[in-house]
Amino acid sequence: MEGKRLRLSKIDIHGRNVSYFIRLGERTHTGGEGEIYSVEGEPEILGKIYSDVSFQNPGIRKFKMEKIRKMMLKPPERRDGLAWPEALLFDGHESPENFVGFTMRRFSNMEMLENVYTTETRFELLENIQWENLRRWSSLFMIALNLSIIMEDICRKGYIIADLSPANILVDPDMRVALIDCDSFIIRGENEYGRIVGNPEYTAPERLKIKKMGNTDEASWRFSFAVLIFRILMLGYHPFRGIYPHNPEYTETENIINGNTPYFGGSGSRQYGSPAESAIPEPLKTLFVRAFIYGVKSPMIRPDFTEWRKNLQYVYELRHEKFYICGKSPNHIFYENSLNICPWCRIEEEWGSGDPFPPAEGINIIKNGL
Repeated sequence: MEGKRLRLSKIDIHGRNVSYFIRLGERTHTGGEGEIYSVEGEPEILGKIYSDVSFQNPGIRKFKMEKIRKMMLKPPERRDGLAWPEALLFDGHESPENFVGFTMRRFSNMEMLENVYTTETRFELLENIQWENLRRWSSLFMIALNLSIIMEDICRKGYIIADLSPANILVDPDMRVALIDCDSFIIRGENEYGRIVGNPEYTAPERLKIKKMGNTDEASWRFSFAVLIFRILMLGYHPFRGIYPHNPEYTETENIINGNTPYFGGSGSRQYGSPAESAIPEPLKTLFVRAFIYGVKSPMIRPDFTEWRKNLQYVYELRHEKFYICGKSPNHIFYENSLNICPWCRIEEEWGSGDPFPPAEGINIIKNGL
């Protein structure tokens, strides 16, 4: 498709349909559903061209075109942090049989979320002065807060993120976040063609029990979000992954189904190098318990995105009173806890695995086996 001339169709700020031709540039990425291309002469946008086998079905092709058009007409308010569909692409005149994909915003100078919160890859980013803020836990907290704001907006507009995972989230050096793969979002109340895709590590117990992945409603999406927030705040460690000497084959999937997490009174012990539960700000702990434990029997008891945003914002607003700087390192910033112990020093003392937030002069990379 490189060099292919396609018709672009979009709605301008006055509500009028605008149509003109564009030419695809180089292919930048290949995914499960299609391929991503640059657009010649328009460095701020990308084109997604569907190429999966199911797209050859006329019914699915028409469904996708109509879905993208609906999304264009009803974008979330904070669209600057989303690779939201902006225009339809056609190989010929505008009709369902000629629909091939859409254009979206292009993000630059951003990293995948997993590279930002996982200690080993975060240390690699620290070699670039732009990412200096990642030397402090408070920057990871800001990512969690910014993500909750976007989630609240998406939910308010009537969408569900079927496949919420760090692979679909980007972060810039100022800790602003952007979501990609937005065309996979579900429009609430409407049927979805094809199989819902998801990662078992982020799938709610009620979905795992019936051997289905991903999210189809808000309750399951709330679970995925809670897992993601936990991993951001806890240096990438999964809340349902632990050590079980008497049953080494025990998996996080089984733990999710049973509501068993080593961080909130469940069986098993934490992974090597992981922070203790005391690293989590107190106002957030009850939210995690509701999401991970109580939500097994009552999925809608899980905190919604507004509750997450309000509690994260509350913690942020108290940062001058409740955030402490450890006497051993100015990079050891943490929320007050009942033990009055720096959770980042505790990692070094408990595991001997090195400083997770080291000074600029030296980095001892932690191999945490996430």
